[in-house]
Amino acid sequence: MLNILMKQYSDRAFIYSDPAIRNVKVWKIVLDEITCREFGAPHQK
Repeated sequence: MLNILMKQYSDRAFIYSDPAIRNVKVWKIVLDEITCREFGAPHQK
């Protein structure tokens, strides 16, 4: 899972030390709904 996340930031391969892995937490958040607002100049579609 961590390799999938890191691939979004770099194409190089990562090697993780044991202390680094123990300090990583990955949370999955399931959304029921998401909303947003637009500010500023209107976006052309």
